[in-house]
Amino acid sequence: MNITGNHISYNRLGGIRLERSEVRNLQITGNDIEYNNHAEHGTEPEPTAEIYVDVAGKNSVNEVTVASNTIQATPSEGGANILIRDDKQEGQRPGLWTITGNIIGNQVNNIHMIGCRGILISGNCIYSAANRNILLEQCELITIGTNNFRRHTPSLGCGVRLVDSSDCILESCQSVDDAETGQASGASLLELEGCQRISVQGCHFLDGVPAGIDVSDSSDVSITNCLVTDRRTPARSEHLIRFSGKGKANQLRGNRLGHSGGPALSLADEANVAVDGS
Repeated sequence: MNITGNHISYNRLGGIRLERSEVRNLQITGNDIEYNNHAEHGTEPEPTAEIYVDVAGKNSVNEVTVASNTIQATPSEGGANILIRDDKQEGQRPGLWTITGNIIGNQVNNIHMIGCRGILISGNCIYSAANRNILLEQCELITIGTNNFRRHTPSLGCGVRLVDSSDCILESCQSVDDAETGQASGASLLELEGCQRISVQGCHFLDGVPAGIDVSDSSDVSITNCLVTDRRTPARSEHLIRFSGKGKANQLRGNRLGHSGGPALSLADEANVAVDGS
């Protein structure tokens, strides 16, 4: 199935919506997909997305390309620009996806994935989230590369959050918090909670409050060759990189830290973080 060259706008339950489906070989390319939520209709809140995929139960959606689209909205309760949801602990989870070269913005979460395995998110401009630019929950084998994360209005924010996820890579991305005193959500620019085997490499995290990178109760996290800085004088961030809770085999190596305030690093003893040249 190819969905190409369309304007898809102002639909109450989502722009492109897949439920109770078994889908392979889906290409969504070159579309303008906007404002598909209840907020545009004045009806009761109902979580949805510009691209909404729910593969609960025995359903599955795999082999999907989302490329070269403009995907925008207005923040709506429980909403996302792209939502991929799975409740299975085994079987065919959502995967073999690529989300590449899109403009994605202006929702509660710009990309929200639950229970996904094997997805590439690269080369996108992702902006202005009430909660997070990317939120991953119970995901694995996700690669996030060469994206730009920012916001375009003071009322919204940015940031990436991984929860209970494993074997993921974040590389060559740029994230900046333009809020002078931090985002309304209170979010750091990158947050890892309860994660395993995560690599963060070659990224820029600028002006994050309370931190640029915030890691809790995670193990085998490697943060290498990143630039994490607070450019303001005085600095607004509490710390540039913070590890809290329990963990093992965590590593900071070759990072460039710039901070005009207090200690750049906050590393709990039980987090077991080795520092080499950061």
